[in-house]
Amino acid sequence: MRRVFGFCMKIGIITDALDEDKGAGIKTYTKNILRHMPTDDITLIHYKECQEKEYAQFKDIIIPMKKLPFYREFRKMWLMPKILENEQFELIHEPCQIGPFFFKSSFKKVVTVHDLSVLLFPETHKAIHYFHHTFGLKRTLKNVDRIIAVSNSTKNDLIRILNIPPHKIEVIYEAASNNYRVIRDNSSLEEFRNRYKLNFRYILYVGTLEPRKNVSGLVKAFYMLKKRGFSHKLVIVGKKGWKYKQLFELIRTLKLSKDIVFTGYVEESDLPYFYNCAELFVYPSRYEGFGLTVIEAMRCGCPVITSNVSSLPEAAGKAAILIDPSDTAQIANAAENVLNNKKLRNEMVKKGIKHSAKFSWEMSSKQTFRLYKTILS
Repeated sequence: MRRVFGFCMKIGIITDALDEDKGAGIKTYTKNILRHMPTDDITLIHYKECQEKEYAQFKDIIIPMKKLPFYREFRKMWLMPKILENEQFELIHEPCQIGPFFFKSSFKKVVTVHDLSVLLFPETHKAIHYFHHTFGLKRTLKNVDRIIAVSNSTKNDLIRILNIPPHKIEVIYEAASNNYRVIRDNSSLEEFRNRYKLNFRYILYVGTLEPRKNVSGLVKAFYMLKKRGFSHKLVIVGKKGWKYKQLFELIRTLKLSKDIVFTGYVEESDLPYFYNCAELFVYPSRYEGFGLTVIEAMRCGCPVITSNVSSLPEAAGKAAILIDPSDTAQIANAAENVLNNKKLRNEMVKKGIKHSAKFSWEMSSKQTFRLYKTILS
């Protein structure tokens, strides 16, 4: 363990996600919450030196990660709590659902819950993840002082599934960063298209390839559009999760390999360009804790079709077309309607930009810090 500047602050945020090589939902959340936090009051707790300069202004405590079997669990469940107790923190915030809060401690404890998909849809997750959540998440939530839910939908899930008292839950929305915007510079858009070889009209999906995201339903709807004569391609941005082989088998069966482009993981700085160049963003997920990509697309002026389940109507408001994710024909019909109706598209773009402006990381960060002060007072 290393202590920076010789002392620690009273509020610690566990930022292991910042040390990961590739961005993911928790990393995005952690990065943006920190951007508007007062640096004098916060200490970062993680496992290696963070390479991003904007976080160098924070004090930090390094608790190294060793490449040993089950060391990650040992570090979080046993090693980390003892170190945090010795450092005399007054409050610890875990942004990643399962925190080092398995035993009683002198410091106050806050955890952010992003979704309960593992408990609601165990068949769409690996067995180890299900075990981790049934034990780790329930134990964490039992011992924390306050829970941050990223949507009212997630709050309701916590109350309904885990019997969490409503007064213990604070809803603080996620947001899209200011990098997500309408890009007016045609030359940079052209450079992006050439770099990714996307010089064609396309429908966009952004997200991990896993069963819960219902990418197979999108592919089937896209197949219907191709049968109706649409020349668009489908661009799928996101890393492989698990059980994705069935998706590729479906694409081969439908003979869509030449019409679907998989980019894999892309740098976050390129994502606004994907949204800006797309004619339509379709996100037919079966369950989301918030649905951040919906807000990202809207900020970039891309019309959105998304599911009418879980938190997605909450994120989309009245600016998107909502569909039943299990109804492939409904997805295809909604897409056809948007692609063929310029007036509708323009209305959706305007509504989307206006609606997405209601969500701000600066506001989320300030609400989070205000919650810290409320708990400590």
